[in-house]
Amino acid sequence: MAEFENMRLCGGTFLVLLFEAKGQRRNSRMGEGRSSDGKSNPEVFSNLVLTVNPKFQMPSGRSFNTFTSDYKLCRSSDSPSVGLSNELLIRQFDNDIKTKYYECLGLFACRLERAIDFEVKGPWLVAALIDLIDADSTIPDDALFHVRPYGHTVKKADLRSIECICITSFVFGVWHYIVTQVRDNTVGADTIDLLLENKSETRVQRKFASNIGKKTVSEIKTAVQPPEWEWENYHDPELEAATKNIPFAFIAPGVAADVRNIQNGQVFINGSQVFYLDGKEHESIPSYDGTPFDTYLEKATEFYSKVKTLLYSEAPRKFRDFYVPNEVTCKSLNTIEAAKVNTRPMEVLVDDGVSDIIIRGTGGIGKSMMMRHLLLFFAEHFDKKKNLPILVPLKIFTSTEPNLEGFIYKAVHEFHHDIEFEDVEPLLKAGKCVILLDGLDEIPGNARHHFDNCLVNFKKAYQRNRIVLSSRPTSNFVQLGHFLVVEIEPFSKEKALELIDKLEYHDQEAKAKFRDDLDKKLYNSHKQFASNPLLLTIMLMTYTSYGEVPAKRHVFYAKAYETMARLHDASKGAYVRPMHTGLSPEDFEVYFAEFCARTYRAEVLEFDERIFCGYMEKVIRHQRRKIDAAPRDFLLDLTDNLCIMYKEGEKYYFIHRSFQEYFSAIFFSDQMDDQLERIGVFFENQRHRQFGDRTFGMMYDMIPNRIDRYIFVPFLKLLWEKCDTGNGYWTFLEEMYPTIFAQKGETGDYYENDPESYLYNFIVNESLHRHNGELYDMQWPDSIDYCGRKEWVSIEKERQYTGGKRRCITEMAEYNHVAEDYIEMHGEPEIEGVSWEIQISDLLERRDRFSTLIAFMEDDAFPLKKEYKEMRKFTQWLDKTINEKPSSDDWFDSF
Repeated sequence: MAEFENMRLCGGTFLVLLFEAKGQRRNSRMGEGRSSDGKSNPEVFSNLVLTVNPKFQMPSGRSFNTFTSDYKLCRSSDSPSVGLSNELLIRQFDNDIKTKYYECLGLFACRLERAIDFEVKGPWLVAALIDLIDADSTIPDDALFHVRPYGHTVKKADLRSIECICITSFVFGVWHYIVTQVRDNTVGADTIDLLLENKSETRVQRKFASNIGKKTVSEIKTAVQPPEWEWENYHDPELEAATKNIPFAFIAPGVAADVRNIQNGQVFINGSQVFYLDGKEHESIPSYDGTPFDTYLEKATEFYSKVKTLLYSEAPRKFRDFYVPNEVTCKSLNTIEAAKVNTRPMEVLVDDGVSDIIIRGTGGIGKSMMMRHLLLFFAEHFDKKKNLPILVPLKIFTSTEPNLEGFIYKAVHEFHHDIEFEDVEPLLKAGKCVILLDGLDEIPGNARHHFDNCLVNFKKAYQRNRIVLSSRPTSNFVQLGHFLVVEIEPFSKEKALELIDKLEYHDQEAKAKFRDDLDKKLYNSHKQFASNPLLLTIMLMTYTSYGEVPAKRHVFYAKAYETMARLHDASKGAYVRPMHTGLSPEDFEVYFAEFCARTYRAEVLEFDERIFCGYMEKVIRHQRRKIDAAPRDFLLDLTDNLCIMYKEGEKYYFIHRSFQEYFSAIFFSDQMDDQLERIGVFFENQRHRQFGDRTFGMMYDMIPNRIDRYIFVPFLKLLWEKCDTGNGYWTFLEEMYPTIFAQKGETGDYYENDPESYLYNFIVNESLHRHNGELYDMQWPDSIDYCGRKEWVSIEKERQYTGGKRRCITEMAEYNHVAEDYIEMHGEPEIEGVSWEIQISDLLERRDRFSTLIAFMEDDAFPLKKEYKEMRKFTQWLDKTINEKPSSDDWFDSF
């Protein structure tokens, strides 16, 4: 095309076009003062770099911003921290494209989907890239671009003749060509001057000023998803070799019929769907005997239908005999739909497929029991619903797992070794699985980021499956924005009584007395325990042993341990079973407390005998007292006598992780004063798992004065010193509340303005000076609209027909992400809510623009300003209380 002659394709010119395709905001959102929403140039570029260099980390400060600008304007080709010219990275990237294309494409699309408007700007972006490639005479006509779905290549000369272009595949393929073939980014400097307007003022961003792509966009056809015609051009060499010259049909894009299901020219899938090798419809449907999942479902049902619990640790009991389901409530959904969700049982909510779901609740509340219940429900209804349930414990997920689909497959394979991944994958691709990922919070910290990436890639590759995650409230789940957060509710008094009625107990008379007291007073006086199924069971045990239930959590667990130390002898008369270690319960506790602290620090919740004995051997060597007991003796006592741990297969687990937390708190609280500050630093640096974790709270209840002196006061003084040498109150906000979320009306995001620091969060709650909750009721000044403003609308997600009645399922969506064809069909949706994301660093960098907002936040009535001033006074009071010498001469007063 003559008007675009002498242009060059390179990283910089590609970036200019990519930035122009970013999702646009309405005028109310525009302005340089807006906070980061994932669409800033450095953020988009960093996500692009990550597709080539997965270990890339954006440097602190503004160095990467400068490099982004230099790379975009073709002034530079690479920097040491980025690695775009690293030969090893380039070869690995090229190899990944050719060997695991789906995973690479899914990662690329996921990282850019928030920033690049593929639906609206995608067609133009493809057209502009085609014009640019055509205009680059240095690219030969037979140059190959991996721009087709499934990673297939197209020659430069044939790019315009593609019947229908998959946008994400095309953009990704061009980026791959640039990385592998165009190493010198500076070749595009003259092209930049053709794409951007002349630079008239210093420090003014040059606007896009080219007509590139505008004519071509009307000449090509594009689609965000792989177009239907591509299915017919997809080839699986192994399958073709197996079927020789027989034509075969496709179930879905890229999903070929498995040759092992071919019988007499017919293809059997899932036992009920039948396809023919000629690809035509047939009136008769041949019979098919069973599915490869019958054995899996039978064994999984048998395994999960019985369970060991605190009371039934020696012999498993039928799950249905004592399971009492919790009520649930939802968040991040519009009010009308929330009311519907809150009136439906969890299995119905999952079956409806309204959304992927996070079941969130505190320890012992019943999350894993609910996941077990869902597995059994969908297994029992598999013949009718054809949704395969797979329960996947996440505590064994590590950073070495190559992908999530393989990890999910292992959960099936362990019940039926004859099932291959090729048996499961068609169901995954067809969206016919209920995937129950149990224990997001139990994933080791060093593997959590890897899991998040694997989950995103899985969602991209295998859509429409029902995914349910369970987790303690470890975070705001920002990275799981499309999941519906469902809170698992504590037991009401009625449900607590129902559970007690269902539990078998060796002392029926004591159980009856406990039930009566629970009904009359204990539920109200000890609601934090009685509303939690696990703690309610422990309440029953301690009550029947001591005639009371302690109010403090750590005292409660101490009594529970004493009870369990003699529980196994409760019905055996005078016979006392000896401990394998020969230790008294009090001495045993010392060793076990250190074992729990060591494994707590390492985030280990699952053990085989070798791992357990390795940790316990360290404990025995570290303790000064010499004993004859071997590590395995401790394991036998924990499983056979104390019932604090149990064996399942070849693995050992805590009966509940709260026991690990309690004994860890004992160990930490027993340390010398000079070690407490180090322990405080440990908890501060483990913030990712501290939400819902009771260890530090129980430790504080055990030794409050020592923690005040050796952890809290030094921590707070250091914080205020940093503020005093910095920018005072604004340094406090940068440290504790660097991002503030605000909202009005119904929104699709749900965030809590929690402090960044775990220790500060604990202190501000304990001292009752927390004011961040008041931020949601603020009447903010208009200038907040420049801070990551999002407008939210309620859109129709799908329609369901049940019993002849139509039900419309809606969801909250960001207005910018509503497709134009949806608006054409349903009309312009009304704005129902607005949310903002205030970045403190942005306010400080642009004080002139945000002067009104800054003045508003500096007012003494602003919640965080009140919190700042009150916490400084509290620190002074606490320091004075601890360190001021007594005025009395009586030496006893100094204690």
